[in-house]
Amino acid sequence: MPSATLPAADAAVSLGMDVPVGSLVAETIALEAGSALAEQLDRIFKSDRELDCVVVAAAGRPVRLVTREHYYTVTGGPYGFTLYQKKPVEAVAKPSPLVVGEDVSVRALAALALARPRDDQYDPAIVVDGAGMIRGIVTIRQLLRKAAELEVQIAQLSNPLTRLPGGRVIQDWIERELAEDRAGELTVFFTDLDRFKEYNDVYGLLMGDELVRRTAEILAGARDVLGPQTRLGHDDGDDFVLICPQPVGTDALREVCGRFDRGKLDLFRPADRDRGFFEARDEKGNLLRVPLTTLSLAGISSRALGDERHPAAFSQLAAGLRRTAKTVTAALGRSGFALHE
Repeated sequence: MPSATLPAADAAVSLGMDVPVGSLVAETIALEAGSALAEQLDRIFKSDRELDCVVVAAAGRPVRLVTREHYYTVTGGPYGFTLYQKKPVEAVAKPSPLVVGEDVSVRALAALALARPRDDQYDPAIVVDGAGMIRGIVTIRQLLRKAAELEVQIAQLSNPLTRLPGGRVIQDWIERELAEDRAGELTVFFTDLDRFKEYNDVYGLLMGDELVRRTAEILAGARDVLGPQTRLGHDDGDDFVLICPQPVGTDALREVCGRFDRGKLDLFRPADRDRGFFEARDEKGNLLRVPLTTLSLAGISSRALGDERHPAAFSQLAAGLRRTAKTVTAALGRSGFALHE
């Protein structure tokens, strides 16, 4: 039976913990285009051995970047300095630096920086304010250090089995979406794996973990029908939470249920799969026929909250609805859902 692993993109799902690069900005030297010669850069770099770069600006807006390494590569050799010393700074500058707004997130900037050509990947990024004026730079060393800190925080608040965010982050997500939900379109779905205890008892805890991971994969992949802004969290055990800011139709929910019912099959023995049940014993030792595990979804619309617009209200309303959803799946003999609108 194949192992189910969560896609890397979903493992790196934003946890609402990212920070803007404006908080990391370091001061830098900016020279106005046409105001300085290349030979002046030699004196600037030699006077400050810690200086990584100089920005070339036009009316306070960045247009080029001169890194220490690039400058001495261009002006090195027996004739390099002689050739360039009386030329304007722009002649030894890189023409297309990475420029980002101060509100861009650390994780987004890290992705942009690493997507650059190999020769530019370790160049500092230039940070500008809302008017496009230079605020300073962020070095790749700063960026990687902060990104590593964020990854540690993410790991601490994520479920170790699926690497999906858990309780506190899920609550923060719901609070944020509720604050922005003006039209009552927010729906929060709570999921259950029906007869999961019996599956664990018969197939073992390792296979139970595989089924949980497979569920995470299927739900993460369902954003194409639930909406790209849907967030997925793993509360605990076999409990997942889907936060959908946009309305979700019943056809989309049927598609999610169908994907689960198809995707689960290779996690059952062929004989059990063919007959549609597996055998387990109850607490008294009686042999039972247990239907193949199904997925139940209980969806609570923000319209159902009334004046109780807080994350706990979703959980309170979901308590009874989850039982209803399980009744629906049992009656259907396949995965199903119940909605409170």
